Amino acid sequence: MGLEEMISALEAILPGFSVHYVDFTEEGFLPYRLRGIGAVVRFDEREIYLDRDLPPAEEEVTWAHELLSIYYFLSEGVIRHDEEVEAEAKELVKSEELRELLRRLREKFGFFPSLGSDRMAKNAKRRP
Repeated sequence: MGLEEMISALEAILPGFSVHYVDFTEEGFLPYRLRGIGAVVRFDEREIYLDRDLPPAEEEVTWAHELLSIYYFLSEGVIRHDEEVEAEAKELVKSEELRELLRRLREKFGFFPSLGSDRMAKNAKRRP
């Protein structure tokens, strides 16, 4: 997959998703936390849930992983959360240029939390 192809696909896909930063120690998310999973995509609901206590060092690779998972699901029809996707996500965030592209994508769609602000302000405006 080429980077431009992925970015173009994600720009078409992401407006349909909402993001929620939630406490992964709560009942519905605790099993993910216990398995070391920091985010969950629910394709049927078009929702992305991220652990609000995800260490900053893990946030970029977690986002890259989730975006790749969404891309592969919608382009191949298969949910992929395998080691190959994880390795690809880690490779993406090694490059400063690619990290910046991911940051811009997240900012464009209101998926980039900033301290002291409403993380979901832009996202809430898009929800029906």
